[in-house]
Amino acid sequence: MPSTYTPNLNLELQATGEHDGTWGNELNTNVFSIIDSVLGTSINIALSSGTVNLTTSQTQNGFFVFSGNLTGNVTVNFPNISRLLLIRNNTTGNFTVTVQTPSSPSGVIVPQNSTAFVILVGNGTFRGPDAFGAATPVASGNLAMFTDSTGRVIGDSGVTPPIIANEAQAEAGTDNTVYMTPLGTNQYVTARIASQTQAQAGTDNLTGMTPLRTAQAIGAQATAYPSTSGDPNLLNFPIGAVLMAIGTPFRNAPLNIYLDAADITTYRTSSNGGTVLQGLWLARGRADSYVLVQRIS
Repeated sequence: MPSTYTPNLNLELQATGEHDGTWGNELNTNVFSIIDSVLGTSINIALSSGTVNLTTSQTQNGFFVFSGNLTGNVTVNFPNISRLLLIRNNTTGNFTVTVQTPSSPSGVIVPQNSTAFVILVGNGTFRGPDAFGAATPVASGNLAMFTDSTGRVIGDSGVTPPIIANEAQAEAGTDNTVYMTPLGTNQYVTARIASQTQAQAGTDNLTGMTPLRTAQAIGAQATAYPSTSGDPNLLNFPIGAVLMAIGTPFRNAPLNIYLDAADITTYRTSSNGGTVLQGLWLARGRADSYVLVQRIS
């Protein structure tokens, strides 16, 4: 009984008793070598135009590379087999390369400069996803995207990717065209927290206060009484400080306090040309022509 052959790869199925004394060589040549080629060998097929019918030995490869300068559309016919093909179209010229079987109702066009999977199922030919990216290049800086069913899996979206803020932009908090990462957000928040110096100065209205910074600011104010100052023209007293001034305001009346322009030992509730002290003061009680005043803000 003679040997038979498999329908797809044409591997020899030795019949019992066939190839007496040579069956090992037959097995290596007509089975194992073919399987090895299908799994790991590439073949280059030059094309120009018309129809090209591949031979059985040509189809017993794994990777098919089409080359040549096309002068017309080309149809590449595989036998009526079932196979997963990996095909690269390296041809040039403004024409198409179509892969099919003789029984296929329609073939698969493999775009030039692309690599594609083509599935043969007896009398059918189907297109798989692109094997190595875009059939057309993605513009520099643009995001890639999935497209339609024309064979291009990855194409140019026409959209540039989001720009991530650097540390300086994150800390400035003024750029509305960049995006924040968790690190950038942490840098921004950290930069917006007052330092101890800012907390104690109490003049920065752009940074935030933590409980620690608040305590430091209060502590700085509480210990800032200039009790040892010898400057008779001192204008900035801490909140809570009390002074005696010439004047007769009502109790708890808000007022400004001035240096006496003519007497360096005296403060006044009305100016005679002297400089006003910083902050708001309240009258706390009067004795003759003098009033006790306290700074409240």
